[in-house]
Amino acid sequence: MIRRELEKDPEMKEQNWDRFLPNFKKRNANGQKDGGLYAARTFATQRYMTQYGCPKACLLQTQAAAILAKPITKTSKGTCITAINGGSGCVPIAQKTATSTDCTGCAQIFNNVAPQAPAEFSIGTVPVGGPRMVDLVAGVLSAPPEEPLAPVFEGLGAPLVTDDTAICHTESKFTCPGAEADFEKEVAAGKCSEEESTKIDYMCDDGPCDSDPTSALCITAKRSCQVDPETGNKCMPGMENDPCKDCVPVEDGANVAAAAFTSLLIAASVM
Repeated sequence: MIRRELEKDPEMKEQNWDRFLPNFKKRNANGQKDGGLYAARTFATQRYMTQYGCPKACLLQTQAAAILAKPITKTSKGTCITAINGGSGCVPIAQKTATSTDCTGCAQIFNNVAPQAPAEFSIGTVPVGGPRMVDLVAGVLSAPPEEPLAPVFEGLGAPLVTDDTAICHTESKFTCPGAEADFEKEVAAGKCSEEESTKIDYMCDDGPCDSDPTSALCITAKRSCQVDPETGNKCMPGMENDPCKDCVPVEDGANVAAAAFTSLLIAASVM
């Protein structure tokens, strides 16, 4: 839909309208399929920079180190929440210098403190009476391991289950043969495969043929071209991709007979 609208604009079409839609495709910077990694990572790095003043370099660490917090993307070894000293990588706050990359703002990713307006908050400085940044960083790095998921209790003798009645499509999958660290290399080499999401039959639909294609309601809808007689998909009159373009309504014989009988009664009463 968006592409068709842009193609209507000669100027956009001439300027290569495809570049106006960089966030609508699961492609990396080279135009290759990557399961959405590049798009998601770009969004995350830009978002955390906007929210907390957390530089991209702090989020994308290539060498594992004990001082790193958890990674925010699968291509990173962890998140630096202290400082980066050039080739030395992520270092403790005590080793921070004037030329270091300040990563202390990234520590806010791992707490539940809502971002404040720029006039009231700046990276490295907190409002009067608030926690010190060094204490916040220390708290993140010393956090205990995550607790395992708790057991699910049973209600009235029946185990609780996940309600998946609102799931309309299968999950798409993008897999590469190598390890996580080699993900982007595998993508560049074209060794990865994608399984696209597909519509699940009879889920998240509200057409007359979605719950029961053999019902009288569905059969009537097909005969009257409210839905496509072959697939049961809803008709979209006037649309380019209307599945019912060639559909011809089928008159109900019973209705035709009833109409004819009614006409005879009217004629007889007039005579």
